[in-house]
Amino acid sequence: MAILKRLGLALVLFVPNFICLLLAQTTSSPPTGTPNRGAFRPQSCWEQAGIAQSVMPQLRQIHQSMHSQVESVCSNSSLTPQQKRHEIQQLRQQADQQMEALVSSQQLQALRSCQNQRSQAGTNMSHGGNPCGNMSANTGQQPAPHNP
Repeated sequence: MAILKRLGLALVLFVPNFICLLLAQTTSSPPTGTPNRGAFRPQSCWEQAGIAQSVMPQLRQIHQSMHSQVESVCSNSSLTPQQKRHEIQQLRQQADQQMEALVSSQQLQALRSCQNQRSQAGTNMSHGGNPCGNMSANTGQQPAPHNP
């Protein structure tokens, strides 16, 4: 009989706590309008850098424009490698100025740092001293697009 009393007392104490735990789990959903990040998707680089989502299409456009201009310079056979490097350096500086008109240089640096970390070696646009990489050897092949 004493065992039944103890079991009854344990149930009386346990059941209300269990119900409270269940209610707490079912009612704690993320606030409306905020995505549930959890462990499913890491924060994007532009979010980590504190860049507004509305600015990203403009930054991508500047980057894509610069990339196509770099490809044009690289395919220009009348330029020497030194001239190509100089032209590409100017194109990058112009693109940086356009981007820094939209976001701060610190945000741009944080964005690039994050992207370089995620690509393991920061391989985007660095080709060991040759600004055109292997474009001359791979004519007709387009490099993989880069999403800032």
